[in-house]
Amino acid sequence: MSNIIIPIITGIVCLAVGVIIGFLYRKSVAEKEIGSAETEATRIINEAIKAGISCCNENVWRWSCIGASAYSGNWRCASISS
Repeated sequence: MSNIIIPIITGIVCLAVGVIIGFLYRKSVAEKEIGSAETEATRIINEAIKAGISCCNENVWRWSCIGASAYSGNWRCASISS
């Protein structure tokens, strides 16, 4: 009877250690992935903000160009905005 109990206890202990190590490894990998995803999301948002500011500045230029073209007769600039 004791010949069977020792391997069973050893197997259960090894299984428990393996589960704990696997859980910690998976947690570590997942945290790295989340960190890299947050970094990428921040980069994308910053690029979108820069593009929005650039687009806004471009639209301001286009609207001022359209307004100026109405007085100067320069309609070529107005055709850029359409």
